[in-house]
Amino acid sequence: MEKYIDVEGKERELLVETTSTTYKGVSVEAPELYYIDDYGDKVADAKLSSINDINFYDEFKKKKGLLSSKEIIKIREKYNLNQGEFADLLGVGKITIHRYEHTQVQTEAVDSMIRIANDPDVMYYMLVTNKDKLSSKKYDETLEIIQKLKNEDSHSLVDINRFENSFRIKTTDVDKVVNTLRNKYHSIIINSNDEMENDLSPIKLLKLIYYVQAITLKKTGKKAYNEDIEAWKHGPVVKEVYEKYKKYKSSGIPSAAIDKDMPKDLIVIIEEVVKTYGMLSTNKLIQLTHDEDPWKNTKEGDVITPESIKEYFDKIYDHSIKYR
Repeated sequence: MEKYIDVEGKERELLVETTSTTYKGVSVEAPELYYIDDYGDKVADAKLSSINDINFYDEFKKKKGLLSSKEIIKIREKYNLNQGEFADLLGVGKITIHRYEHTQVQTEAVDSMIRIANDPDVMYYMLVTNKDKLSSKKYDETLEIIQKLKNEDSHSLVDINRFENSFRIKTTDVDKVVNTLRNKYHSIIINSNDEMENDLSPIKLLKLIYYVQAITLKKTGKKAYNEDIEAWKHGPVVKEVYEKYKKYKSSGIPSAAIDKDMPKDLIVIIEEVVKTYGMLSTNKLIQLTHDEDPWKNTKEGDVITPESIKEYFDKIYDHSIKYR
């Protein structure tokens, strides 16, 4: 049980139960937090009551297809704006955002405005249009954040939300990942598009298996394969794969059969990487990896740690979440 300090400074066990209420014709089930006091009574003090109210209205908003208070806060904080600054850029009253982040239910019109503000391109337009409402220092800071987010968005190509939350990944060896990637690359890219860079070169293969590892870590917290990824001059490299496929030089690596014991959920991730990152040219993939923190922040020849990869891709994919 989670511990809670009450208004008297006493440590209590925080309890939760689900309550059901009809509000404006909508049946709402929401978690309610409380503790048992010295007299055996259920108590929700002012702090817990405030949390309970927010939880209730968030569930109501969800039923109405509106952003929750947590989602509004997340959009605002990604630009490092306070409530008043965010309200100024949206063109609403200064107190409005404070209310929507607590218990007031926003209109559909304002909800739509906040949703599109999640897009850095839209926020850039709002910023330059309302430049006079921020200090020059805050304007410059926000502009820098927007530019950084726009750059990060260009790196988040896979729609993470397409994957099931119940994904179960069993780490396998890199040869099986490569064989699956070769198979999918030939079936998706080479056999369906004659106008793009078709050949799967060793360099492109190395980039794509790096992104397989990155997306797998982002989605599941587990590695697709155990082999190390090293920071080489031209980007992330799995040495074992380089040694095996360097003979192809810039020519095309042939297809391969998918191993029978290849984890199905991992096949789905590999397929998505091929459909997205695989559509890019080798030069573009080199540019992407050179612009990303895991490679940039690792000394040449050292191992790029799974932790640094996950941290970076958590950041760029969380920033790029679209609230539909």
